[in-house]
Amino acid sequence: EILSEVFYRNSAETNRTGLEISGDVLLASGFKFNIAYTFSDFVYQKYSSGVIELDSTGNFVTRERDFSGNTVPSNPRHNLFLSAAFEHKWKPGVTLFAKLSSWAVSGMYVDDRNSDKTDGFQILNSTTGVDLQLGRLSALVSFGVDNLFDKTYTAFVNSNSTEGRFYEAGAPRNYFGSINFSYIF
Repeated sequence: EILSEVFYRNSAETNRTGLEISGDVLLASGFKFNIAYTFSDFVYQKYSSGVIELDSTGNFVTRERDFSGNTVPSNPRHNLFLSAAFEHKWKPGVTLFAKLSSWAVSGMYVDDRNSDKTDGFQILNSTTGVDLQLGRLSALVSFGVDNLFDKTYTAFVNSNSTEGRFYEAGAPRNYFGSINFSYIF
């Protein structure tokens, strides 16, 4: 029998070990490189819980499961961001810029049982534009493309979905532009 109410509780003891590192490097006049890396090792130390599952006949049943030693779902082990940017003062009041960035994420477990894992992914983004300074008025005009190669990837994991609907896809290739004006009084 399934309860008509849903309850959430903190029922696990976890060991969350990780490392974050980032840095910016000015390679040459106008060229800048950025790196940010996160390593996450999140493991259930002690975790036993009643779970709702589908049995072989398609009925929902409640069972007690022990997840101790499993990796905490929805957390990638590796997360890497790289970017290279170029900025050039073309002439007084006119600065051109371009940026290329890459985001790479390792696969993530989708449930406490660690029964399935997403694929890792890498997406590439680009932005280019011009920054105009006209006295007290400035305008920033930029254009870009996110997910340049139109990769299909899992951007969000719906952990422990009873119906197995764990995956939510990230945005496909998309184009954007912006114009920002400012005036200094």
